Amino acid sequence: MVTDQLGTPRMVFDQSGSLTVVDQNGNYVSGMTRHDYLPFGEELFAGTGGRTQAQGYSASDGVRQKFTLKERDIETGLDYFLARYYSSTQGRFTSPDEFKGGPDELFVPENEGKQALPYAEVSQPQSLNKYTYVYNNPLRFIDPDGHCGEPSGLKPGQVGICVASYIESTLFPRLAGPGRGDGRGPNGQGGTSRIEARLIVDPGKGTVTMTYDDIAKSSILIKGVGFKGTGETRVSDPSEKDKQGNMYFQINQHADSAFDVKGALGSIDNHLNMVVQSDLKVGVTPSSTARDFPSLEIYKYTVDSKGNHTTTLVLDKRESGNFLDLRKPEKPIKADPK
Repeated sequence: MVTDQLGTPRMVFDQSGSLTVVDQNGNYVSGMTRHDYLPFGEELFAGTGGRTQAQGYSASDGVRQKFTLKERDIETGLDYFLARYYSSTQGRFTSPDEFKGGPDELFVPENEGKQALPYAEVSQPQSLNKYTYVYNNPLRFIDPDGHCGEPSGLKPGQVGICVASYIESTLFPRLAGPGRGDGRGPNGQGGTSRIEARLIVDPGKGTVTMTYDDIAKSSILIKGVGFKGTGETRVSDPSEKDKQGNMYFQINQHADSAFDVKGALGSIDNHLNMVVQSDLKVGVTPSSTARDFPSLEIYKYTVDSKGNHTTTLVLDKRESGNFLDLRKPEKPIKADPK
């Protein structure tokens, strides 16, 4: 598969590497096939805009990876984006974003109150629509899994940070269940997590703003089906910059399972002392602590003046595999600035 800048396969070659071979009826036989798409992923077939089967425009190559490499269901025409399905003919997801918002799902520590639009970034009007695809800008952005890991509204000169604790194994406890984990590794574009927070740091203004804070559902037998856990993320005000222009602040996370009874299972606790340097590097100081279970990831995001986005892994702390570590003391963690 030969892809374009969005990862969409535009040419598909078989093992011969030859040009398209068609039979006397113009049907594809072997060689190369070609695929073109409208901006939101609706495919253009032979007979549209001068495209012919002889040029390789055929749907019979058997490749299911279509728009941005997502698998397309032949019967429904929907693309599978892991968290939900996407309709290329409508340019919209078929279900809303998993984060539903509301007073029980997002706590705003700045004013000890609740945010009126907890799932949206008011500076990005497109975020008000929970069915929208990449802020209606499909020529620049992609959505790897139906979520968005980068904080919305990120601007040049700012740093976006995502902190997420996730259960790497699919079953919880591992290989046994009945609990369901997140079944993933580190992912800079998001994915299900037990607790996740995103924030934007503006070194020029000396501000830290949390844009997203979520606790996942505690699931038994079926992933995503269950009761929402409890907890929150608190972000401290940044301290005064040091002589090198570095900013320091704290991210404190706490999460309890919805099925926990009087703390028997333990809890997820992260106490992270963050530093953002004047050159936009992000690091975790050695005084930071977390439990050995579950996994913990920290990513940073930047965007330049041309709109190019960069994702960098800051911390990849893998879980011990023993869920009983949820009841044990936190341990120091270490990550070099990147």
